[in-house]
Amino acid sequence: MKKVFAGIFAFLLCLFCVSCGSMPDMRELLRYQQDGTEFHVSISDGELRFSAVITLGETDTVELLDEGTKGVRFRFGEDKTEIEYDGTAMELSSANQLKVLDWLSLFSLPTDTVWKIRKDSAGSTNVYVCTCGSIVLYIDAATHLPLKITDGDIEIDILSSQSSSAKDTQ
Repeated sequence: MKKVFAGIFAFLLCLFCVSCGSMPDMRELLRYQQDGTEFHVSISDGELRFSAVITLGETDTVELLDEGTKGVRFRFGEDKTEIEYDGTAMELSSANQLKVLDWLSLFSLPTDTVWKIRKDSAGSTNVYVCTCGSIVLYIDAATHLPLKITDGDIEIDILSSQSSSAKDTQ
């Protein structure tokens, strides 16, 4: 009788271990934050609403796409920040006050801070909901591409993304 219970227990333990998938860590989930990745986004920041293209690289860029701001591009390099429009660029001396920096910072999230990760579903899509302080990041569980990022009043919906190295699209 003991052997039967031990056998059933061992079988259930193996079944439990096999059925439980491990949760990915943030280093894996934030792999999309690499140079050459381009994101088409819709940004809501309080009462402001913008469509933009955010490109990560040696020089990060944010290009606005809406009527009235179309063609305005912000470039953030290591040693200078520029605003460009219609082929004319102007260096900005006090770029730390730009709201666009808050948006861009959500595309360079740290992997070494404490993140809470849980698996959830948004409609028919399985997602990882990653939380660190006020930042909430929704990542597609199948592709590990971001779907949405929120931080306080800032809400960024990622409409599509493309990596120059892998040509991943969402």
